[in-house]
Order: sequence, then structure tokens, then C-alpha cells
Amino acid sequence: MSDAKPTRDELNAEVIRLRAELASTVDQFSARISPSYQASRLRACTKDVLTDARTLLTGGGLPAADEGPRARNLKAALAMTGAFVALVTLRVVKASRR
Repeated sequence: MSDAKPTRDELNAEVIRLRAELASTVDQFSARISPSYQASRLRACTKDVLTDARTLLTGGGLPAADEGPRARNLKAALAMTGAFVALVTLRVVKASRR
């Protein structure tokens, strides 16, 4: 078992590598939390849900399970739409009874 200490050059090289790695990680986090990135992700997700809803309504079925959260997102969107329609229907019926 050797307790050889790293040389000064090896330590400097390690520090430079770690700084570069840290800078890359910070850049990735900065990009992920930027409003424009979040808006583009929301836009893409909304487009996917609308496309999947159109496919479902025209007989194409739900997205495949291997397509990640797309089927779940579509089901959530349909559930929210159904809840909204039920709420509006309930309000209309309630208003018509007065």
C-alpha cells in the first residue's frame, strides 16, 4: 500500500478539471431554470398533449407506454377537461333552476 502524495502539478490539474466540471454543471442548471427554457418546455408539452388528444379522439389510441409521461399527461389533461365541463354543467343547471 503506497501513501504517495500527489505532486503539485497533479493537484493543479485536478483543480482545473474540477473547476471545469463545476462550471459545466452550473451552466446546465442555469439553462434549466431560465424562463425561456421553461416556456419552450411548456410549449412543447402542450403541443404533445394536443397532438395526443387529437390522435385519441380520431381513434389512434393512447401514446405507447415507452413514450415517457405522454400518456399520463394526456390522461391528466382529459381529466381536467372533464372536471371543467362537469363544473360548468353543474353551474348552468343550478342557474337554470333559479
